[in-house]
Amino acid sequence: MATGCLVTSGLLTAAMFFYWFMTPTRTLFSAAAIADAPATGTDLSIRALAFGISMVPLGTLIYGFLCARRCFDAFAVGHVFASAG
Repeated sequence: MATGCLVTSGLLTAAMFFYWFMTPTRTLFSAAAIADAPATGTDLSIRALAFGISMVPLGTLIYGFLCARRCFDAFAVGHVFASAG
């Protein structure tokens, strides 16, 4: 389970990165229900800003997975409900 939490955290980050940097501009705008997509595409800085903003809520989920990973690691060595000290 600990490994699964770590792998899931990495995959979520990679998926968000690929979504913002590999998705065509027209698809991004249509997913946001914006009809007027720019013809030239979006700048890399805009995509990086959007990635950073969308990582805030996803980061809380990833933080939860990493906390769960620590919990499962503690369970594996027999420290059930012990303080991390």
